[in-house]
Amino acid sequence: MKLSYAYLFLAVLAVSCQPAAEQPEVTAEPANDGKALFEQNSATVRALLEAFQNENVDHAAFYSDSVIMADTPFGSNDTIDLDAIKQNHEMMFAMYDFALDMDSLNLLPGVNAETKEIDGSVRYYGDWSVTITATDSTDEKSGILPFYESFDFNEDGKIIYQQYYADITGLMTYLHDNRKED
Repeated sequence: MKLSYAYLFLAVLAVSCQPAAEQPEVTAEPANDGKALFEQNSATVRALLEAFQNENVDHAAFYSDSVIMADTPFGSNDTIDLDAIKQNHEMMFAMYDFALDMDSLNLLPGVNAETKEIDGSVRYYGDWSVTITATDSTDEKSGILPFYESFDFNEDGKIIYQQYYADITGLMTYLHDNRKED
């Protein structure tokens, strides 16, 4: 038995003293197409946000004809299409002034839910200042709205899905409260 242990020890020692097998050369991973798409689509999101706060959105330049937006405020529809997005923008531009705090803008890549790989979609966090102008009976009033929004794109770089989360109902309640500010 002692002889068996000796042979085992020698075998392990002999194997462990063998020179290491040559390792294949490690090369850099190929470029992640999702990363490049994220950069490209981030530029589109920035341009859309600029156009929105300038109240001059060229919907055909940013949106696919079949775009769907998740409509998240309390009491709203589940989703809206491009025509409803255009109508909502027109209504909002007539009633409010919007300004995005660009210092708060944080663009992040989205990932494929199954693979967890960057997929070219764009998410952002940012603070919007929303102002309702003064009338004869009310003062101008502004509120800051922390916002999270995400965008998915088609192969042409157009938005096909958009969703947002923010306390829009709370902001609207605040802005439309008819109390005069001191």
